[in-house]
Amino acid sequence: ELLLSDEFLLDALTWEGINHRYPIPVSPEIANQGFSRPYISHLYGGSLRATFPSPSPDMLEWHGLDDWVFLNLEHCPHAPTRPGYSGLHFSQHRARGTWEKLRAPLRTFVKLASSQWVYMGQYRLVPGKSLTTTAWMEQKPEVRKTWATGMLNKQWGSNVLLRVWFRKTKGVE
Repeated sequence: ELLLSDEFLLDALTWEGINHRYPIPVSPEIANQGFSRPYISHLYGGSLRATFPSPSPDMLEWHGLDDWVFLNLEHCPHAPTRPGYSGLHFSQHRARGTWEKLRAPLRTFVKLASSQWVYMGQYRLVPGKSLTTTAWMEQKPEVRKTWATGMLNKQWGSNVLLRVWFRKTKGVE
């Protein structure tokens, strides 16, 4: 389980931020149409598994689109679930404004069902409040275990492990 506590979410975002919705001027049948990841990858290129896939140079030259994000509710349970709705993407990185993916809106797809990736719209990633040690300890044990396991087994935390190693061995951040 990766769901963070409601208390943390409300503290980090405010109720208005969580409930903000952009109007989508198309019918729900069109707005909620899902596509398989292989289909999207075949049309535009990019990895079938990466959260932020990069199309090959040939595909990029053809369509010029290198602004994709694919959020899976299994790993990103606070992602938007309807086009235009607000959502959250948490990572192991410290919240800072220098990440290149923050420069422009990203074409955001969310996996709502098996092989059903729904286009949510153009979303801008904005750094939020980092989870403090106290807020981390207030999360349910299952949440902490799932995140810790992902950090170790899925390499979500390789950069964090390197920072800890450098801090311990070299005394630098």
